[in-house]
Amino acid sequence: MSLVSSIKRMKVPTPFPVGPVNVYLIPGDPLTLVDVGPLTPEGWDGLLAGLAEHGTDIADIRQVVVTHPHEDHCGQVARVVEASGAEVVVHPGARNFFEHHEEFWRYRQESFRPLMRTMGVPEDIQAIAAKVNELLAHYGQTVRVDRCPEEGETVRTGVGDFTVLHTPGHSAAALCLWRPQDRLLIAGDTLLKDISSNALMEPGDGENGGEYRSLATYLETLRRLEGMDLAVILPGHGEAIHDHRRVIRSRFAFHEVRKDAIMSLIAGSTVTVFQVCQGLFPDLGPGGLFLGLSEAFGHLQVLEGEGRLIRDPDGGTFTFRRAG
Repeated sequence: MSLVSSIKRMKVPTPFPVGPVNVYLIPGDPLTLVDVGPLTPEGWDGLLAGLAEHGTDIADIRQVVVTHPHEDHCGQVARVVEASGAEVVVHPGARNFFEHHEEFWRYRQESFRPLMRTMGVPEDIQAIAAKVNELLAHYGQTVRVDRCPEEGETVRTGVGDFTVLHTPGHSAAALCLWRPQDRLLIAGDTLLKDISSNALMEPGDGENGGEYRSLATYLETLRRLEGMDLAVILPGHGEAIHDHRRVIRSRFAFHEVRKDAIMSLIAGSTVTVFQVCQGLFPDLGPGGLFLGLSEAFGHLQVLEGEGRLIRDPDGGTFTFRRAG
């Protein structure tokens, strides 16, 4: 049996538009889950049913590896630990998310409102979006973290050691598990077959003027993956990827089209991030505002870095205009 066929995929339902999340069961000692799904009754039932289908009980799990701290992937970690005593492995940048979950979401709420103001989001929409954002905290719980491997360190599983790769962009604290001898990558949402992963806004990193440049960082990660010799990628949603370079090239092309669309929206005017978001996604509701703003701001940052746009502070609100 090949390594890939020994790793079992379980599709766990989520309440989010992206649909089911892939949870991977790696057999042997320690019996390992990669991601676990959201903290919902349907998510828990789906996880238990998937384990039962492969002759496994939740109490048998000994290790949980989280690819990135988004609730659709990791909301049930505390419940899995309670049922099994499993050890939890996450990226170092995700420790606070897990061990101080309520405080993390409180900080996120406190930082999200002023961030929306700098992007020109009207006050009434800010209030609605903040309430939507607050609901996400209920899809996860505080849990201890046992290990935070750095880039290049290994994670032991029942089918052999995996090398940890730090792959920021979709999340600043994203990691992948790599088996070079098998040309296998368990990638979370770093690369999906049929969906372009959104490079989400996060609090500043203390560099680049204090901003986290999510899309620019994500494109660097994609270039890194493009140069790797991979036979198969097991992603966080959807089907396995067997032609990662073709998928990555299509993502690069998508982002070039998106940048051209933004340049056309701006033309000779001066715009806010919110106005660009509205132009790109005219039917976007408050529930998707964070995703839309992340998409718009990420591309504006890239265009600014390329020297095609200039950013001006206008009473605390960022505005962008064409250079030259």
